[in-house]
Amino acid sequence: MAVAFSAITISVISLFIAVDNGRTERKLVAASSWPFLVFEKSLNGGPEAGSRVVSLGIENGGVGPARVQSAVVRLDGRIVRSREEILSICCGMPSRPTPMARSKSDW
Repeated sequence: MAVAFSAITISVISLFIAVDNGRTERKLVAASSWPFLVFEKSLNGGPEAGSRVVSLGIENGGVGPARVQSAVVRLDGRIVRSREEILSICCGMPSRPTPMARSKSDW
């Protein structure tokens, strides 16, 4: 009888330890999975080269998903709503009102 009681007690204690270990592992994984958004920009060429290239990009350089709820693009303190508006402000090109692209393939 004592052996059976000891076996049950050890099993129950092992079950609690396993459950607590699972909770700790989930917390460690969540703590080490942080997104890190990196904004990249470049200006290439110029009037002397015959063309100008403006490149903007956002990349998740961290570990884990980056959930972006909203984003605002500002240039010279003004909110910019389209690619054409960016080119109009920075490069003097005529502006056509089209909405800002939401995916990399649209750019």
